[in-house]
Amino acid sequence: MADGWEEIARLLDSIPEETCGGNQPEFLYRLSRETTGAGDVVEIGSNVGKTTIALSFAQKEKGGNPIHAVDIYQHKDIVKNLERAGVASYANRTISCSSSAGRTWDKPIQLVWIDGDHCSVGAAMDLKAWMNHVIPGGHIALHDYPGHMGSMQIWKAVKRLLLSAVRMAPGE
Repeated sequence: MADGWEEIARLLDSIPEETCGGNQPEFLYRLSRETTGAGDVVEIGSNVGKTTIALSFAQKEKGGNPIHAVDIYQHKDIVKNLERAGVASYANRTISCSSSAGRTWDKPIQLVWIDGDHCSVGAAMDLKAWMNHVIPGGHIALHDYPGHMGSMQIWKAVKRLLLSAVRMAPGE
């Protein structure tokens, strides 16, 4: 099945916000397209909606489920950007603290994109609130991991919560 990445890439390039650069949107679009529907797609941190558009467009294109986008505030341009991309109905948006929303979440997740608080404590709170909802074979994608511009804050949270939880099976 052909995909619509080129169309979305042009649209994202026309959004004048300097966030979400490089190959990040395409990576998320492709990861969202690979989901099977065994769990939801959740985004933590939407800003102007570039990653929301990439994740939602992939779901819309393949006839999947709307994504769930959680952010602590609503950027003034996000609704306009989602509507312009034709994915407003594929993004269920929640204005809330992401760790609070994760603690009350009650559905399986196949893909969670975490781009919320970038300090070690905040990132750890987001991971702790959402990681147990991710189904076996699901994905946790993290913005600025292992480090952005020399910051190791996200890495510290991952090390504390995820890497320390990995245990070798007896005899390995």
